[in-house]
Amino acid sequence: MSRPRSLLVMVTLTVALCVLFTSCLRDPASVGDGTGSLLLIVAFSADPASSPLLPAPASLSVDSLSVEVRGAGMTPLQLVVPVVNGTASGTLDGIPAGRDRVVTALAWSADPLVYLYQGADTVTIESGKVAEAHLVMGRLQPGPFAIIEIAPDTALVGEPVIADASASYDCYAPNDSLWFRFLLNDVEIRAWDAASRDTLPAPGKGSWCVGVEVRNGAGVRDSAECALHVMNSAPWAPSAPSPEIGDTVPSLIPLMRWTSGDPDGDSLVSTVWFGVDSDAVQGMRPPATSLSNSADSLQLPPLQPGTKYFWKVDVSDGEASSTGDLWSF
Repeated sequence: MSRPRSLLVMVTLTVALCVLFTSCLRDPASVGDGTGSLLLIVAFSADPASSPLLPAPASLSVDSLSVEVRGAGMTPLQLVVPVVNGTASGTLDGIPAGRDRVVTALAWSADPLVYLYQGADTVTIESGKVAEAHLVMGRLQPGPFAIIEIAPDTALVGEPVIADASASYDCYAPNDSLWFRFLLNDVEIRAWDAASRDTLPAPGKGSWCVGVEVRNGAGVRDSAECALHVMNSAPWAPSAPSPEIGDTVPSLIPLMRWTSGDPDGDSLVSTVWFGVDSDAVQGMRPPATSLSNSADSLQLPPLQPGTKYFWKVDVSDGEASSTGDLWSF
């Protein structure tokens, strides 16, 4: 009789352990299935712990602060809490129960400059209970906000590009106290100046970073950047043919010359089309003959005497090409 009883005890323990194990696998972010409340306790500290923060002044001109609650499985909630004599309190109801609910608060103060204060806390909301969030508000270091736009953001080599940082602002000082420095791939292209706009020629093809540094009267800086894409430019169309149109050449194996180039400095491949059929040469197709090289000249094979020939040159940088006019000799 002892054996069945032991077996029953083992089964009971196994079931209990399974229930406990299953409960441990529940969502760790959930604490109950209902909602709870949050009591906000806010104070402006004169001795904030974070090094970027500055002590709050003795008197604050803060009327209210904006509070937001975020967390897994919930829609962010916001409310506005009044501030009286440098302290604030308020209750937010209907917050879904859960751990790691992040509470943040922002407030603006004019004393007499404009400063931004912020504070944060992480709490656990339990169903049907009230949790406390203690927000210690510290003042952020004053500084400008850099904003830059360029037009166009896609250009050809040498095209003018306008870099505009006029949208930059400083909540702590008049805008006319801001100074600007422009950079291209982190290299200065214009030194510090009060002008918020600058024009630069699009550099070589490829992707570039156009940046701006903004500085206020206190020397505090901020920076911003945006991308500029410089497209490949087509080669210049061949010109200045030799022999010139209508010339009579003294040799049956004439040396043909022309002028070409590329705005990007790319190497070019020249293809010379020639023959007695003007339409075929114009269309760059057989029965016209084509020869290619990487120079601005080409020696033709032996020609028939007393015959009028047509020719034209096509140059390519590997991405784009340009074609000269139809010439004859």
